[in-house]
Amino acid sequence: MDPLRCLAAALTTMLLSASLASANPFIVPDKTTADVYGWSPDGRYVAFVETTVLDSSSGAVHSELNIVDSATNTLLNNYSLESEPANGLVNEQELYQRTVRGVLEKGGGRLAELRIAYNRPGTVLWQSKLQKAQTMSKLATAADTQQTFKVLVHDRTWTFRLSTFDYAVNSVCPTNGAAYPARGLVLSVSAVMPLNTVMITTLQKDGAALPATRQCAEIYRPTEVRVQGNYMSVLLAVTHPSGSNGYNTVNYMLVTGIRPTR
Repeated sequence: MDPLRCLAAALTTMLLSASLASANPFIVPDKTTADVYGWSPDGRYVAFVETTVLDSSSGAVHSELNIVDSATNTLLNNYSLESEPANGLVNEQELYQRTVRGVLEKGGGRLAELRIAYNRPGTVLWQSKLQKAQTMSKLATAADTQQTFKVLVHDRTWTFRLSTFDYAVNSVCPTNGAAYPARGLVLSVSAVMPLNTVMITTLQKDGAALPATRQCAEIYRPTEVRVQGNYMSVLLAVTHPSGSNGYNTVNYMLVTGIRPTR
C-alpha cells in the first residue's frame, strides 16, 4: 500500500476522533493532529507531520512536514501546504488526505536522500492520554510549571522532567480575557547507570527569545516517546489561547536527542 495514503488515513482517523471531542477546549476551534512519519535506519534523522483543519477560515487544511536532525535537535527542513475546498466538492476527509499526501510529495526528495522511510516508525516507548476539557482549560497554573514522567526501558528507568518559565507578556498574543506571559521550557531526561551514577541529558532549553511558532505558548504536555537506534524523540503538545470563546488551540513540537541507555 502507498505509504503516503497510509499516513494520510492514519492522521484522518486521529482528526475524526478529535472532531468527536469538539467540546474539548484543548482541540478547538482548530483541529490538529501530529504523527511521526519515519526515521532513517540509524535514527539520526526523523520526520513528523502536523496537520490542522482551520475552522476559522473555511475548512482549509494546513499541513507541515518537519525533518529533524535527531542528534542535535535541529530542524533541517520544513515543507508546508495549505488547501481549501473547491466549490464544496471536496469533503473534509478527502481534503485532509490530499493535503497530507501533497506535503509528503513536496519533501519526498529530501526524505529519500536521508533514507527516512514510512515503514520505519521507530518504537513507541510511552504515550499519554491528553486530559479532558475540565482540566485542560485550567492548566496554566503554578503546578503546571514542573512535570515528571518515567519510562521503563529494559531494566533501566528514564525519568523525564519538563519545567516551564515565563517570558514578558506578549501584546500580540490572544488573551482570552487577560494578558499572560508566553512560556518557554526545559526538558531533560535522566537514567541511573552502572555504579549508581546518574546521567542527565538536557534535550531542550529555551533561550532569551522563543521562536515565532511558540511566542504565545502557554502549556506544554508530553504525549509520546519513541526511539530508533541510538536516538529518541519526545512529542509535545503546545497550547495557545486562541482569543475565540475562551478556547485553546494546540500544535506540536518534536524534541530529539541521544537516548541515555540502550
